[in-house]
Amino acid sequence: MCAQPYQTAVNFDMYYNTTTHSPGQDILSCLLRLPLLLLALALALAATPPALPAQTLTLPDVPDVVVDDFSAPVRQQILEAHDSAKATPQDATASARLGRILHAYKLLPPAITSYRRARQLDPDDPELAYYLGIAQLQSGDDAAALTDLRESLRIMPGYQPARLRLAELLLKNGDLDEAIQLFENVLEAEPGTSWALHGLGQAHASKGETDSAIRYYEQAVAQYERFGPVHYALGLLYRDK
Repeated sequence: MCAQPYQTAVNFDMYYNTTTHSPGQDILSCLLRLPLLLLALALALAATPPALPAQTLTLPDVPDVVVDDFSAPVRQQILEAHDSAKATPQDATASARLGRILHAYKLLPPAITSYRRARQLDPDDPELAYYLGIAQLQSGDDAAALTDLRESLRIMPGYQPARLRLAELLLKNGDLDEAIQLFENVLEAEPGTSWALHGLGQAHASKGETDSAIRYYEQAVAQYERFGPVHYALGLLYRDK
């Protein structure tokens, strides 16, 4: 006997005497069931939505660079990195190196493009998100920088450079409570970090918490005596207290 069809199919065995039908009748019964099985399969396939094609981001081209204003050694350094990125377009390291060199010479638009290429090729590298965020910040795009710095911390929550620069950006934008939390996280991991102490002083001063601001500024200059901006801020607070 063949296997029973789906429960919704008609049972053709009811038309036969199960004690008297021959093997030929068994075969006939199976053949009669076959169209119903094929129909059920067709209906099931029709009810299944087609798979959506995978969406992929378009990888930016290696950016063009203009090096006429640089000295010969600098031109050579930039062009060698550019040629390497062009020769190995799927290599995140080559694009990242080009981005860092362009960034160092303040060629921000092509540096940002290079970092974006590297990020798409290696999305799990927190340094690439960090450098992209810093370049965005220096180009004046605070919103993009905020996104990239947060992404760097999402990839590696304990990444200190991203913590510190994100805290400074939040302070700049007036998000004082989150900035304070991040500065404190920096100090928990690396006590005595003068820039974090400076940031805490600024944040508390902005909140009108003068005593706390003075305390953090004093700790900052204790770590770095020649910290000019902190001495200036302390002088203003002492004067107005």
